[in-house]
Amino acid sequence: KGARLCVLPELCLGGAELSAYSWASAREQAAAFDRLARLASDLDVTVVCGLVRADGAVRRNSQICLTPGGVAGVYDKRALVLHEHAGARPGEHPAIFSTPLGSIGAGICKDLLYPELFAPYAGRVDLVCVSSAWPVFEGRPLAIGGLGRQLTDWIDELPGRVAALVGAPVVYCNAWGGPHDILGIGPATRVRMAGRSRIVTPGGETLGRAEDGEAIVVADVALCREPPRSETASWRGDGLAARVGALETLLCRGVDRAQRWLGAGSPWRSAR
Repeated sequence: KGARLCVLPELCLGGAELSAYSWASAREQAAAFDRLARLASDLDVTVVCGLVRADGAVRRNSQICLTPGGVAGVYDKRALVLHEHAGARPGEHPAIFSTPLGSIGAGICKDLLYPELFAPYAGRVDLVCVSSAWPVFEGRPLAIGGLGRQLTDWIDELPGRVAALVGAPVVYCNAWGGPHDILGIGPATRVRMAGRSRIVTPGGETLGRAEDGEAIVVADVALCREPPRSETASWRGDGLAARVGALETLLCRGVDRAQRWLGAGSPWRSAR
């Protein structure tokens, strides 16, 4: 279709399940990444994709930008979801990919809830690419009150807020399908990926979008750097969704500290 940039979902090479963070899966994803790199070169396209990446003794939920000439950069997800702390370490820095198309800012899924993670891109990038595996809940223990509806509202709204904050278009690519047993312990933890990918401008115009279902979104995007249109402020809602988000943040910190305390004795480390 003449595309020069292809954006793929979060964890697209390994799947959005805890098993994707094993060392064996990370090696398989590295092999798939090598094949994708050859495709980027053969097809003369820039590709942004998500995978679990081995980084020394730890694993990362990463977004990697491939140009026809090779790797342009790597971004590691900073806002991990609770179960991801069992298999990965969060990133610490933003990333700007220098590509033949221009400068591209990076983001992954839950990062969207934190405007401060995107604020450093304002005035510095021509485009932002967000790879995502944003879910809707199917297992009853996970479908808490109105949180499922809130999650869908968020992914419809937040890419546009990022575009306004940064002053550049946002390509948001979310996985679709399932159900996925994200924790590997049965039906109670099944989620379905929500789809609803979209491409939005800083002015709020939607250039292309997908609904609930598998789709390829193609659009002509004018890369630009405009003055930011919104202040850096909390985007998380109030009420139940905010309380659940705050609880998850505390649990994430607890799991992360436990992993650090376990160190070399952690079963996730010894699984290598």
